[in-house]
Amino acid sequence: MKVKKSMIAGALAVAAFAATLVVGFAPAASACATAHIRTGLGGPGQTVASTCGDLSLIGADDTSGANFDGYAGFLYNSSTGGWQICSSGYYLTADFTASSSSQWVILCTGVLHGTKEGVGSLFDAPDWVWIAY
Repeated sequence: MKVKKSMIAGALAVAAFAATLVVGFAPAASACATAHIRTGLGGPGQTVASTCGDLSLIGADDTSGANFDGYAGFLYNSSTGGWQICSSGYYLTADFTASSSSQWVILCTGVLHGTKEGVGSLFDAPDWVWIAY
């Protein structure tokens, strides 16, 4: 009986260690700052300068009354002098507020520090969005 108990205890210890490794290496949220900004129609409204690698949608409030819109991230391309939509395109959603970073919607990734970025609405604007950048 002692052997079985020690084998079970050993297996539990190994499982706990493995769980610690998984949690220890989980990617951290890349946002360093948050803001409450207005969107533009088909392009950015208010803009911010990137402080970290991602632009994430952490909340949305469609002010048209429909309580639903599409939102996309836009980055300023200094070489062309224009705005470029991020590759993830528009994310369609009802009004929401994320309760944790696991619910954030990444609109742009790999954004260079200091790049101007903003959020555009697909159907109507301006709307209010909360972003992590």
